[in-house]
Amino acid sequence: MAEQRRILSVHTQYSGATFGWAGLYDRTNLDEWDVVLWPQHNLLSVSATLNAQILQMNVRRIKEFHDWLVVGRTMVVLLESADKGPELMPLGHQGPKVTLHPANGSSVKGAGPRAVQEILKPWYSQMYYVATFEAEGATPIASLNVWHTKKPPTVGAIYAVGKGHLIIAPPIQDDSGGMLEKYVSDLAKLPSAIAENNDVAAWTANYRTAKEQQVWAIIDNRREQIERLNAEIETALVTLSSEAWLKKLISATASDLQHAVGKALEELGFRVAILDGRRTDILARDGNRLFAFEVKGPDNRSARSEDLGQANRWLGDLTTALVSSDECIAADADLAELDAAMQKLDVKRSDPTSFQCKAVLVLEPTRLTHLAGRVQPAFAPNLIGDMVRAGVCGLSGSQLLGLVLEARISDCDRARLREKFFQTAGLIQADDWKSFLHFVGDNSTPKV
Repeated sequence: MAEQRRILSVHTQYSGATFGWAGLYDRTNLDEWDVVLWPQHNLLSVSATLNAQILQMNVRRIKEFHDWLVVGRTMVVLLESADKGPELMPLGHQGPKVTLHPANGSSVKGAGPRAVQEILKPWYSQMYYVATFEAEGATPIASLNVWHTKKPPTVGAIYAVGKGHLIIAPPIQDDSGGMLEKYVSDLAKLPSAIAENNDVAAWTANYRTAKEQQVWAIIDNRREQIERLNAEIETALVTLSSEAWLKKLISATASDLQHAVGKALEELGFRVAILDGRRTDILARDGNRLFAFEVKGPDNRSARSEDLGQANRWLGDLTTALVSSDECIAADADLAELDAAMQKLDVKRSDPTSFQCKAVLVLEPTRLTHLAGRVQPAFAPNLIGDMVRAGVCGLSGSQLLGLVLEARISDCDRARLREKFFQTAGLIQADDWKSFLHFVGDNSTPKV
């Protein structure tokens, strides 16, 4: 007679030294098997949506497995997906109903009786989870290795079904080369290990001594404190997230830098219009003054004469747009874009002489290098001389960041800061980053 294999898999087509496989509805002699590896899905749960023939077949099959289990056998369900519904009912209405809470991770620790943890000790580092659940009426065997205030901690548990046991367990990361067979075999050892070690029954946790009541009161109080502190941390993280855009002034390029500069100018009190075309990056207004901003975030260089040339050309476009007719505007896409931006700022071309125009070049050099490691200045001395002669204002992204932080001081005169942009020809006078940034990490993580 062939050797009897102990584990029947209806979970997946798998065979091994102690494994056999059968389809879900195959007419298998269940009495030849001590353990069944069962699928997670609720296909066999009684459902009114099924037609009469399938419903009758399901009810019969559920009863067959239930009758096989209650006499002292073991059924194992591996929770491998959170997409198969919020409720797990492996035996339909004849067994436990488990409500799943989607979660994912691989930090799992032992739970339950010491005998259980000894058997599963080699497996905890291999487990991963896709859901947690309340282990009410069950014996936990594995739980989250971190405290979570909004989800139950259990990821594996044993339920008694008559004299048999239903084991719900997390899967393992490597189920090849006989690992799945060994894992399920070890899970199947848990019920007898619990019985042999005569551990306290799970239901006794509902009855507490005065000392236990006192300790649980402390635990509940600490958990409430943890929940409150976690809420405070989440609020603080939201604040940090709202400040993150400031760092783009010293690290970003292209549209990310452009929009960060626009937001910074708004904090200083400018009215701002972002342009997405090939010409001026930003048009800003302060009273009767208009500013054409050229914004650069080069990877590994300082400002150069071409950048200054662009700023001057955009200033020329702005002054041209102010005095152009509707026909000229319609015939030039770049002027039309400028005109649309001016309209956002309530600038009317009918009275161009009432506006004063200024070009500003914002450039953060060598943005891929952390601030402390940057040796090149944003603007070389000879270029600053050219900017002075052209009447162009220049500043780095880090200088603009400093002006924003200065503007946030309660008694700060923001009009005075905006005046700097108009009055400066050459490099604007602003504090070095070391006066307003605190270096708190390694060489790659300076923070505001």
